[in-house]
Amino acid sequence: MQQYQSSAFLQKYLVRKPFELIRILGNTSPIYPQKLHKQINVTYSHIFNIIKLLEAHNIITTRKSGRVRNLRLTIKGKAILDHIEGIYTNFSKLDRATAP
Repeated sequence: MQQYQSSAFLQKYLVRKPFELIRILGNTSPIYPQKLHKQINVTYSHIFNIIKLLEAHNIITTRKSGRVRNLRLTIKGKAILDHIEGIYTNFSKLDRATAP
């Protein structure tokens, strides 16, 4: 995963849990919820609320394989990921340009 400069804007507005989940899925899809909740540092129940929200908006899909639910981005989710990455890249450039 690409590392970004720490911008106050990024920290406050773009580094939210659903965005983190989308970025992780974009780099490690498919993945299962238990692994995600550890990476994002939220409770297991909270990760399921995020998953439900993203599924409802057709951003991710889930597929059961035995007892495990695997998550992956949909085409719409991949398009959103491209936008998120573009925003991170642009704000990182701004951080570097305005750094003392």
